[in-house]
Amino acid sequence: MNTNLHTLSDSELLSNLSKLSLKEGATTLAIIVHLIEVNRRGIYRDQGYSSLWAYCVGALKYGEAAAARRATTAKCATKFPELLELIEKREVSLSTVCQIAGVLNAENKSSVIHAVKGKSTGQIRKYLDSLAPRSKVVESIKPVVKSIEKQALATA
Repeated sequence: MNTNLHTLSDSELLSNLSKLSLKEGATTLAIIVHLIEVNRRGIYRDQGYSSLWAYCVGALKYGEAAAARRATTAKCATKFPELLELIEKREVSLSTVCQIAGVLNAENKSSVIHAVKGKSTGQIRKYLDSLAPRSKVVESIKPVVKSIEKQALATA
């Protein structure tokens, strides 16, 4: 690979970047497929790790967030193998899989997957909120001084 990028024309630079991006996608998919098998066999335990995530952090040297995305995607794709094809086609990202992993089930997988394909994180969050809206937190402020005074009077 040419490390003297400043010698490349704009079109060469962009062409190389596009090729690298495609290789990265294929490599990421291959890593997920390998992680699925490592998890299935429990090999990470044989290597002294308590979880697939810990193996990704310790042995593969991923940062914690990157390890979480890969471990979660591997576990989710084990249950829903159709996700692998969507990752390969770049219709969903690892982040997308992580966002939907908690709500995806056999009954809703088609509709959920269809709804999130090609969507941004914010769009997916809105969609997921529509499935299970969060309850609103009711704020309540209690004066601390009054509580302390009551406790002091009660113990006196």
